[in-house]
Amino acid sequence: DHPIDVHTYPNAKAKVYPGLIRSDTSKVTGASLQCEFPERINAEVAKWIAKSARSPNPLVVSNDEQGPNWLGVGIDSLDPAHDSFRRNALWGTLMAGGAGVEFYFGWGFRRHQTGNKDPIIGNDDTDTSHPYSTCSDLTCEDFRSRDKLFTQAFVAWRFMKDNHIPFWEMTSSNHLTEQKDDFVFAKKGDIYLVYTFANATRVEFSVVGNIAYSIHYWNPKTGGDLIDGGVVMADLIGGEISRRMSIPIPQTSRIGSSDVLMVVRKANWRSGGPTSTRKIVNGAGV
Repeated sequence: DHPIDVHTYPNAKAKVYPGLIRSDTSKVTGASLQCEFPERINAEVAKWIAKSARSPNPLVVSNDEQGPNWLGVGIDSLDPAHDSFRRNALWGTLMAGGAGVEFYFGWGFRRHQTGNKDPIIGNDDTDTSHPYSTCSDLTCEDFRSRDKLFTQAFVAWRFMKDNHIPFWEMTSSNHLTEQKDDFVFAKKGDIYLVYTFANATRVEFSVVGNIAYSIHYWNPKTGGDLIDGGVVMADLIGGEISRRMSIPIPQTSRIGSSDVLMVVRKANWRSGGPTSTRKIVNGAGV
């Protein structure tokens, strides 16, 4: 009854996974991806979900072990914000449709801190000048050393649960936006999540037209309430199926973070309909 995942080296995915997803007799149920560079996690997870979905043996895809392998996730005292891992590992995986993340504590912290190659992994509890020494993936006994990142993972889980996000019906849809660093996760015509962290003042992306959408903003770093951005009507022009929306991003001081998760949802998804709307004309909200 337990899932069986296969984990590989970063450069071995193309050798290992195709045979597993093509097999209709394999007992393997998941692919646990190791990615050498966190910035590639979203694309890698989306890639193998798409390949798997078209195969006889679809796999549950997750992210496991973020590179570089000697570093991994830093401890809270040295990286309290964990911006890269929140954006690329946690939300990069979720916005690709991934099942979850295992945060990896790198093995070479002593080398990273001091340049010394002996020992590579420090085990000296008396060496207080290098706090990484006893917090590697082989030596760590206190997971509270990364408590701030685990808290952000809990915030992400609560967001999905409390806002009834139908993630099992959504797919990675980064192609809908022109901003190369943004993540888009969508059930087209129903709900779009857009994760942006480039300090943009506006986000532009395509939606199914002739639908009224509610706009909300949310802080993925600390959570909290959704910030209401009103309702917009994506009018059709010339029989087009989709419309490009240009949505303003509130100032960082209002969101509380330079990272913003936009929730663009069919306005009457609960009951009733919108009471007032702005039109999307030539791609801009007016």
